[in-house]
Amino acid sequence: GQMDQGARRGEGGRRLGLVPAIAGRRLTAVHLRGHSTHAASRMQGRRDPMAAVAHVAFRLEELWKSGAFPPDFSCTVGRIACRPNVGIVVPEEIDFTVDLRHVDVPTLVRGQETVEAMVAACAAERGIQPEMRPLSASGGVRMPGDANNAPRYEAR
Repeated sequence: GQMDQGARRGEGGRRLGLVPAIAGRRLTAVHLRGHSTHAASRMQGRRDPMAAVAHVAFRLEELWKSGAFPPDFSCTVGRIACRPNVGIVVPEEIDFTVDLRHVDVPTLVRGQETVEAMVAACAAERGIQPEMRPLSASGGVRMPGDANNAPRYEAR
């Protein structure tokens, strides 16, 4: 981590790595409200937000694998909370986050637009209207080509 990079940096024969870039970030909160029912209820006609979340997480990875995002683009479904959180009940509501990272801001913005459209489509397939709101955003920074000035980290 960054906190242990201070005075000890480079001591003890550890390898040093150069940080070529700092990724920009888009963190989005997603809220899905479906219809809660007992797990034994018919599958037909369900409005299951958990199925939508699973589809979103799968599609994120598929978008990356298909080349819709550059190889160095990162996308993650992070925090998730469902209500009710009961093993024998289809949840009524789910909140989760989608974290996107890339050094190039226009690429990040296009990725965000792609992801928002994909989330909307996954939810719509299940009769669910998603609510999405930005939690944080930052720009990316490429480091200068001079390796002597680039931030360093200790390889672990």
